[in-house]
Amino acid sequence: MLEVAGIGRLWRNDECDLFGWRYTLDPNSEGKYHLVSYPGADTPSGGIFDTGGEFPNHAIFMVAVQDVAAVCAQVERLGGTVLVPPTTSKDGLVFADLHDPAGNHFGVFTPAPA
Repeated sequence: MLEVAGIGRLWRNDECDLFGWRYTLDPNSEGKYHLVSYPGADTPSGGIFDTGGEFPNHAIFMVAVQDVAAVCAQVERLGGTVLVPPTTSKDGLVFADLHDPAGNHFGVFTPAPA
């Protein structure tokens, strides 16, 4: 059973599999990120990060984009803020965390090359 900061009790447990998601530990995350795959999907479509209690619990929506750096520049032009600049994971996925002008947290990513 997935037990990331207690969320496993709702999202997946032995009695109720809320959305039918499959969880796999991301081998590039040092044990802190679980990839989420939807029923019928061949590749992960999201993930859950274990903050280890270092940050308040929250959910962030992520948007797949062609060019993470270009989106970050556009967000800044439109009055938003780049919280985490474009970062490339060990497997080649590129992501960034952003705030819109109202302070809403969201992220963008480009999947790792196939």
